[in-house]
Amino acid sequence: MSSRITTSVLILLILILIIKVVMVKVVEKPEDNSIEVTASALRSSTPQKRYDLAMTCIYVSSEFYKTRSPPSLKWVEAYLVSLFKARVKEGGSDLRSVVFVDRRTGKTLNNSNIIAPYRSNITIVEVNHDLEFRNMDWADLNLLGNAPNNFRFLLYRNYILKNKNSIDRVVISDSTDVYFQSDPFSKCGVQPNTPSAPKVTFTYEVKRKMDQYNKKWLRCYPGDVYGVLKKKTVSCAGVVLGTAEGIIRYCSLQVEQLSTPKLVECSIKTIKATLDQATHNYILHYTNSSLLEISAIDHSDSCTFHGNYAVPKIVNQQVVNDSGSPYAIVHQYTDRHPSIMDLATQLFLS
Repeated sequence: MSSRITTSVLILLILILIIKVVMVKVVEKPEDNSIEVTASALRSSTPQKRYDLAMTCIYVSSEFYKTRSPPSLKWVEAYLVSLFKARVKEGGSDLRSVVFVDRRTGKTLNNSNIIAPYRSNITIVEVNHDLEFRNMDWADLNLLGNAPNNFRFLLYRNYILKNKNSIDRVVISDSTDVYFQSDPFSKCGVQPNTPSAPKVTFTYEVKRKMDQYNKKWLRCYPGDVYGVLKKKTVSCAGVVLGTAEGIIRYCSLQVEQLSTPKLVECSIKTIKATLDQATHNYILHYTNSSLLEISAIDHSDSCTFHGNYAVPKIVNQQVVNDSGSPYAIVHQYTDRHPSIMDLATQLFLS
């Protein structure tokens, strides 16, 4: 009897020991938990870094420049070289440029030795405007000499939308009269890593009131709008910065304004000029802040030098403001300021 009890107890103890070992094994190293740890690590990892983008357009075909000679493409080379040099100088990276061109321009830029060192970060997109836009409601704008300038906002918007998940900040500008002295985003207050915030930065010219040309363009708007805007400081559409979402919304507003039938008719029949400058200033003063957060930077700041009316001051091979601080962007210098043209040639084209 005693022997049987001892044997039963022994068997019971062995069974208990086996159960404990199995339980410890399950608790200490469950298969599902190892998978969960891996998934958790993936979720908490840093997402792929976005890049900043500079966008412009340039067409040298005779069809585009119907009323004047096309500018030299060397100034586009200066635009591109200065852009990447400024970024590298400040230790930045992840910067790319997209240039919309006609076929003739594209061929020249693709064969340029001057921009060759930066070519991997430059996307050149050939556009046939007659085919791209002939079926649009506002296609009649092609009757104007530099009408494709109006369509650039559609090109910019569509490109950013297509690549929205990869883009952080954007600067859209002219090309043949723009170069960069430093990183434009940091100097112009466009913060990184906020691509979905609808923010855009406008830049003022030095002239405090509308000049005769801006007033002429603004007359396509109703009298009450014209009466308000003609008293405002001029903001130039040649340089606009913002987040990816901000530039998408800005370009959408430009397309909306430029394709308005009454503005199209006025543009073609009355003033015989494109209206992107007028619509730009309308957007600045009449856009609801819930749709687009707009900051406007004064010319006296160190963001953008607009040479239309300003007199340049050059110190140590840089265009500076009245306080001696170098501007990040130099605009409207070709055919206006020979001293800056010589400087740009020396710095970026020699």
